[in-house]
Amino acid sequence: MKKRFLSMAMALFLCIGLAAPVSAANGAAMDYKVNTVDGPIRFLTAAERSRERERISKTIQADGGTVITQQETPTDPHCQERLTAMEETLKGGGMIMTQPETPTRIPANGSYYTSVKGTPIFTPEQNKGAHYYAFSDYGTAYQGLFVNVKLPTEFNSAGRRTGFLAVGLYGSLGGVDLGLRNDGTGWMPCYWDTVGGLGANYAEYTAPSTATNAVICANVANANTVYFYVRFVNASGNTVGTIFEKQLQVGSGNFTFSGGQARCRYYRFASLVPNIGVAENRKDGSYMRGAQFTNCNLYNGSAYESWGISTARVVSAWKVYPENITLSWTTYNDVFNINHT
Repeated sequence: MKKRFLSMAMALFLCIGLAAPVSAANGAAMDYKVNTVDGPIRFLTAAERSRERERISKTIQADGGTVITQQETPTDPHCQERLTAMEETLKGGGMIMTQPETPTRIPANGSYYTSVKGTPIFTPEQNKGAHYYAFSDYGTAYQGLFVNVKLPTEFNSAGRRTGFLAVGLYGSLGGVDLGLRNDGTGWMPCYWDTVGGLGANYAEYTAPSTATNAVICANVANANTVYFYVRFVNASGNTVGTIFEKQLQVGSGNFTFSGGQARCRYYRFASLVPNIGVAENRKDGSYMRGAQFTNCNLYNGSAYESWGISTARVVSAWKVYPENITLSWTTYNDVFNINHT
């Protein structure tokens, strides 16, 4: 599933008419602009911000999504409620977990993968780099997910890999990956629908260098649409860069409903995948260290419930190439490091 995230070239091929995105190194986030004549990075003026928002809005039909808003909090009421409840935590820098309750390494027992909890939902993937998954049960008990991603403190793609920090919605036919990707040019939102073969990378929303965390919300909006929200914040809990909020098209037949609620599993994963055409080599010098999923929650229709690996909300979790990945967790959080060194 991780490998199926589109490469930028493939995404641009699918999104005919979409202007070539600005690279992260050239100040893709709305808060910044690079002007090679006037000097280095500077803040955008209010007028420039307005023009940039207008430009991004004009791309929505081409890039497969619908821009909903550019406000500080999401339009989805449950996600907004959760963000409001966490404002003090954000401002206090409390999105980072430091004391795992479980060992940082689980024995491989001679296999290329280790079942951390339950049985894998699908056959664990080989030759896709070290990675892990955590899945909820299938059903209608929950209506959406909320996580904070603590971005890696150390990251090296070695020019051979792409890192993913993502969540997903898994219907009766397959999954929709919703998250962040980084091929060495910065963390940007992306999605890939394994059933409909739809997806895109959004370089214009790349995290600025001051971003330390990314708040993510996602849910099934209807049979053919999912909701995806990403908000980058700095160490003080202030929004940086451009807020990403879209309704994204997915293939039909994957999500069915009962009593108005979508049947699905919720999942999250972290991976460092070989780029297309690059052979697997788990000694290539690539790594992703210091990353975390924190404040993991599922919404039950009236309140958020903890979604840590140790809770009943996770029924299946596994990691691949355990000699290259460490994983520990608490009731709400996962801490992991991937080392291909």
